Amino acid sequence: MTAPESRLQAAPTKPFNLATQSRHLVRHWLACGALLLSIAPSAFAWGDGGHRIVAKIADHYLTSSTRAAVNAMLANDSTGLTSTDMASEASWADRYRNKHPETANWHFVDTEISDGDIDAACFGHPPLPLNAPASAGPATACVVDKVDQFTKELAAPQTTDAERLLALQFLLHFVGDLHQPLHASDSSDRGGNDKMVSAPGIAPGKLHSYWDTAFVKQLGSDTNTVASQLIDNINSGQVASWQTQTPRDWSLEAFDIAKQDVYGKLPAPNSSGTFALPDDYVFTAQQDVALQLSRAGVRLAMVLNGAGLQMPGSTSPPGDGVLVWVNTKSGVYHCPGSPYYGNTKHGVYMYEDQAKAGSYRPAGGKACSA
Repeated sequence: MTAPESRLQAAPTKPFNLATQSRHLVRHWLACGALLLSIAPSAFAWGDGGHRIVAKIADHYLTSSTRAAVNAMLANDSTGLTSTDMASEASWADRYRNKHPETANWHFVDTEISDGDIDAACFGHPPLPLNAPASAGPATACVVDKVDQFTKELAAPQTTDAERLLALQFLLHFVGDLHQPLHASDSSDRGGNDKMVSAPGIAPGKLHSYWDTAFVKQLGSDTNTVASQLIDNINSGQVASWQTQTPRDWSLEAFDIAKQDVYGKLPAPNSSGTFALPDDYVFTAQQDVALQLSRAGVRLAMVLNGAGLQMPGSTSPPGDGVLVWVNTKSGVYHCPGSPYYGNTKHGVYMYEDQAKAGSYRPAGGKACSA
């Protein structure tokens, strides 16, 4: 039976026991705590491990042609900030920000819990300067707007190869950032960085760091295994539902989790001002994190598949025609009206010519287009 959407989680490698899981947390994430404050209030989301999981999930849902184009594009990254595989490049924007602090605000949208005003959190949505690429946009821009801008740029035929690579690198990271609840909310506490928390078996730290890294590590120590487990728990109905929404919707969705669970379930602070998180808070957080990583991976794949990416230097047109449902496990695609359309456990929507280019076969051997 598939886990309910609101409580999707990776299947642990051993029978799940919260107390046991907590005692085995890897604690090296604490070393990053001081660095968080030196850069930006909400600088990091998920940590490298979480971003790798998002990228691994996305890779599962990519068409073969999109995957080939993405890998070829990333091979041209000469910055040396990360390795050039997709999972490593998902953390490229964090490394880039260290030398380009003008991009720091692009990683979050601090919608205040008290008013839910996402437009204010997005600095009023400043437009890009005339003829300016998205990578040269204003410093006062939020992650919602940057995902929109880079998504359009990734698909635009007139985008240069160099700018298209930047758009890809930022999107690999920002789609993940947008799903971290504390990158979509604020409670006058710098995205949770001003709240000290503790939990059974976990060293005390900042609330933001717990959601960035500690709760992610509870899903498992190996990112490949965690990604595979999450993929196994994603059903076709979730994929179809998640792919109909916009980056603004994704942000408000993460905001709701922050309001209900991150902040809403916080206990009162103790006499030292620390919030001692009970087991049920930690368990809920683990479920929320699993769900958000899964959503981020599916949506990142949607963004990349929808861009009609070509190999660098190619002048071929992007996808067009009938939108089909591709069963990525069987290699067969289904036409609108088929009982399997949108209803297989593993699959993505794409245009029929993209499916054919990706070596997918029409169900029953009959193409959807006339």
